[in-house]
Amino acid sequence: MVFLRKHLLGVAIILLAVTCIGLYLFLVRPVMLKRRKVVRATVEAIAQLRRYKKELPSPRVITELKRDKERLESQYEEVVKNLNFAQRVPLPKNIGKLNLYFEEQIENVQKELKVLEERTGIKIPDRLGFEQERPQSREELSALVSQLDSARKLASLVVEAGVSDLSVLRPLPLAKDRFVKVSGNLSLEDLKFELEVRARAPSLTKLLYRLANYSSFFIVENLEIKTVTGKEKRSSRPDEVQRRRRRSVSPEDLPGEKVAEEKEKTADEGGETELQAKLFIATQLLLSNSE
Repeated sequence: MVFLRKHLLGVAIILLAVTCIGLYLFLVRPVMLKRRKVVRATVEAIAQLRRYKKELPSPRVITELKRDKERLESQYEEVVKNLNFAQRVPLPKNIGKLNLYFEEQIENVQKELKVLEERTGIKIPDRLGFEQERPQSREELSALVSQLDSARKLASLVVEAGVSDLSVLRPLPLAKDRFVKVSGNLSLEDLKFELEVRARAPSLTKLLYRLANYSSFFIVENLEIKTVTGKEKRSSRPDEVQRRRRRSVSPEDLPGEKVAEEKEKTADEGGETELQAKLFIATQLLLSNSE
């Protein structure tokens, strides 16, 4: 403990360096490799178009290109179908009032996550960050219920990663331009979330790894990190505050020779270095254009 106090800054720098290396390996490097492939394919396509500009293709070449385009679209659609994209949660035929049905779903999810809260001691934001939503159609309700299901998966994943605090879980409002066309028959629907967590460097790295490898394709679109200590204010549940107060021991209640040890332990716990991270996360649902 004495060593940690003397070299707190050095330890924090090492933890931050390890986190940065992890972020590079699991987030930045894969994106850079994909970007290089896209750039290479784009350059080749531009070169091909320039050749066509100088010498127009014959009708036979145009026919072949059209067939290739149709074949590639069909193959691309099959690849997307075989990927493990999540799909919208189906709705029953008779659901009554739309907003009441959505409130029932939120209540059911909160009851399910209550067990996880009690086991880990991590408070999950009330209503998983949803406001008093009032869907105006079955289509909007279906999207909200699917976003709620994604929020449930995301909350479980974050808490199970070992974070010390989940202060913000906020589903971002549904945008009209959230649909991305895959082919003539399929589209992807973007659902976005905002997260704020506190964790030690290993737990944050573990969280990012799990997000990158989760079956439903959680994508970290933006990440902001800063170093904080246990002395800085953090959100806590009221029952946790009471437990901490009951566990705290006054120096007057301790034998004389144990007072210094208790003060040293308290100082060490108060100065614990953690990372506070703000993340913007997206997940995608696979839709049929007939929906």
